[in-house]
Amino acid sequence: MVAHARHNGPGKRDLIQHSAGSGRSYTIAWLAHQLSTLRDARDRSVFDSVVVVTDRCVLDRQLQRAISQFEQTLGVVENIDRTSRQLRGALESGKRIIVTTLQKFPVIAEEIGLLSGGRFAVIVDEAIAAFLNTEGGDLLIGVADDHPPAFGRDEMLVP
Repeated sequence: MVAHARHNGPGKRDLIQHSAGSGRSYTIAWLAHQLSTLRDARDRSVFDSVVVVTDRCVLDRQLQRAISQFEQTLGVVENIDRTSRQLRGALESGKRIIVTTLQKFPVIAEEIGLLSGGRFAVIVDEAIAAFLNTEGGDLLIGVADDHPPAFGRDEMLVP
């Protein structure tokens, strides 16, 4: 997946399937850190920020802990644990890895449009797969890229 992102750049969608207890949080943490430092063939950063999203506070805290364990440089990981304003600030300032819950996105919906042109990797925990197949999912996906989906909503995520 990292090699694919390096070669193809932002705007593509991939899927990793995990079963319960198989280390999904650590896979997400490893992937977030790999994508946050990924460089293309011209040595440019592939993504401005990596946004890790889940829909439940318990999973959010679990992901925050796992991702922070991989942190080598203080300040690389921004845990959005207070308000939507904090999320907006992290996106605008280009924090390398942002960990947040889905519920903070609707509050800053209009501001997200101002970030068009940014290159974001969005890692979505499987718990919100059903949400992504709704109109509300368009809001989150809009952060990742300005390109139309390469395939239909019903094909985007495999249960």
